[in-house]
Amino acid sequence: VGEHEQAAQLHRRAVELEPRNAAYLNNLAFSDFVRGRLEEAIAGFEEALRIEPMHARIRNNLGFACARAGRLERAAEHFSRAGTPAQARHNLAYAHELAGDLARAFDLYAQAVRLAPERELSRRGLEQVASRLGRQVPPDLGEAKVGYSNGEKER
Repeated sequence: VGEHEQAAQLHRRAVELEPRNAAYLNNLAFSDFVRGRLEEAIAGFEEALRIEPMHARIRNNLGFACARAGRLERAAEHFSRAGTPAQARHNLAYAHELAGDLARAFDLYAQAVRLAPERELSRRGLEQVASRLGRQVPPDLGEAKVGYSNGEKER
């Protein structure tokens, strides 16, 4: 039994013991996501959100599962409900980057940086995608406008 399968078994057991625990449901769904079981992951994240509808991490996880399943509009909806507009654009950019749509990722990272110039994570994403595309970062986005990131993480 592989490491991910063993983790899934443990998460499944936790859910059996506490079926209304959103954190346990999220962990089991994330385990399904990691193992490529996207439909099970999506269903699990949705079940966890029925218990804790405002839980941003669960909603972001659902967004990434939807994105990987090719449901990018649905992913965008979940990202927008999970955080700020800049965070939503960043997460959608990252999803597009993972899917190989670098041009769309570039545009979304640029939007995220324009919305929150202080967010270094989005700026780094933009720079990395620009480099992979052989493009320049737009001049108005070249330097941080406000300072440094407060350490928030979306991925």
